[in-house]
Amino acid sequence: MKKVNAILLSAVLALGLTACGGGGGAASSKAASGSAAGGSSAAAGGSWPSGDITIYSGYEAGSQTDANLVVLKDWLSEKTGKKVTIEIDKAGGGANLANKLAESKDDKGLTMMLFGNNNISNYIQGIWTVDPTDTSKFKAVGGFIQPNPMTGCMLLTQENSPYNTWDELEKYIKEHSAKNGDKAAVTVMDIPGKVMDSKVKALFYQRGLQDDVIWSPTSSADSASALLGDTIDIVMFEESKAASYLADSSNKVKAVLNVRPNKDYSDYAPDDKNLEIIKKVPTLVDVFGEKDAEKYNLPNASFMVVPASTPDDVVAQIKACIDGLQDVEKSTDEKSYYMRQRAQGGSSRYWDKSWTGDYVMKMFKDNMEKTKLFLK
Repeated sequence: MKKVNAILLSAVLALGLTACGGGGGAASSKAASGSAAGGSSAAAGGSWPSGDITIYSGYEAGSQTDANLVVLKDWLSEKTGKKVTIEIDKAGGGANLANKLAESKDDKGLTMMLFGNNNISNYIQGIWTVDPTDTSKFKAVGGFIQPNPMTGCMLLTQENSPYNTWDELEKYIKEHSAKNGDKAAVTVMDIPGKVMDSKVKALFYQRGLQDDVIWSPTSSADSASALLGDTIDIVMFEESKAASYLADSSNKVKAVLNVRPNKDYSDYAPDDKNLEIIKKVPTLVDVFGEKDAEKYNLPNASFMVVPASTPDDVVAQIKACIDGLQDVEKSTDEKSYYMRQRAQGGSSRYWDKSWTGDYVMKMFKDNMEKTKLFLK
């Protein structure tokens, strides 16, 4: 993260957190009026719910996502003055809680739930009975906890593989396909239910290659050893992890493609040791052009939702409050909320203020269609 002048940071935080006072008051996601952060605000146009805040979670207690939610809980409690609790039910990835949220009619408190890409696959496979993108039941607040969703994930293969680029790989796959009467020559990792697996399949299925390769079952823990041991030809890693493998010449691997929909590396510090390696690997933009780069990408995005009956002014207030976490990310104070999360070993970004609820809901609807390709 880039360093920010402490005085400017304080000013930004004061503006960003005005809408979080315990006394209520409406605020847009970009501007708010009222008292200083942490106190009570009295902006016109609506009031904060009088009751407590509940966050539903379908994630394992103690997981990184849960650790992130605990930090969010503390943030909301401090900034709103409300009691904030996390209710966990990981059965079906939160299937019971999703139904409970959809049927919620509580007009005194505020109930929210974190939805992620895994919930899309839950719905397609019938594990969830409620569609996470159904706007008649849910209202999206904004983009949420992530490993930075627009960073890339690299496809790695063995150093001696007969292809060096995506175009060469695609040609080789088609020339050595089971459709030609031979056994498919290229094996690709298959880790059902994992983000990397969905991203790989979104690309291969959209390119019509799904029946030309052998999908090789593995686990996240075993995928690296499978790559290094020549038992799986194509494995995907988050780009920083991939760069660390590429940096070690003893691994005998090379990158075929960075499944990144842009060439914006601003999230990396200029002196990041992986940055030079990452920039050398062609991205979706390089291979398919800007127009289709998003098409072949399955963003690993999550979002916070509330019941569809939640008033728009309340949604605006909760977004304005959480927006402050993006500013806190820039703090170098080891006691900051962001640094607390980093201590859990994550590279997550809590929130992107530019992501409106409508934007994230559209992203998820697009993800739904891509995921249907390989889960139908």
